[in-house]
Amino acid sequence: MRSNVISINVTITMVELGIKAYVRENGRIYETSAPIYVNDVYRGNTPLTISLTSGKYKFYVSPPSLTVFDYWYYGGKPYYTNPAEITVSPVYTTLSAYLKYTGVNLRVETWDDVTLQQVSGVKVWIDNVEYRSPVEIGVIAGSHTVKIDPAYFVAWEDNSTANPRTFNITSSTTLRAWVRVYTGP
Repeated sequence: MRSNVISINVTITMVELGIKAYVRENGRIYETSAPIYVNDVYRGNTPLTISLTSGKYKFYVSPPSLTVFDYWYYGGKPYYTNPAEITVSPVYTTLSAYLKYTGVNLRVETWDDVTLQQVSGVKVWIDNVEYRSPVEIGVIAGSHTVKIDPAYFVAWEDNSTANPRTFNITSSTTLRAWVRVYTGP
């Protein structure tokens, strides 16, 4: 009986793939942290480096608050779906997710109606989350409810006395409220 020996050489190429996420906002690009999934398995937050064999994978980025997915970039070309099927090779070692900023800045200031000076530390609620004045946060454009501590609130700068009050924020905005904290003669 004769035996045939077949020899097969298999080369497995590992790729150390660096993954980063960037946010585009008003012509600027900056790096951010975002959860990454490969073949539906969480692999960590960007920036991260993972070891993969060469081959096709499904990549998903979970956009952080106030951002939306724009595109992936790998091997000199964009991928406009999320998740995206991307063939990883040792030629390219960086995968980038690009996100777009969808928020606007909302700033709330409190001003003493007697001294006409800005006052810090007054409680302010934006969409039922408590802050201290002055406060500036990123919000998604749309309706937001703002409340000033009723113990100090007098009126908004347009003389409305509604408190809380809902504002339609369509671009970066500063809201000013008159408060009474002066305790002088």
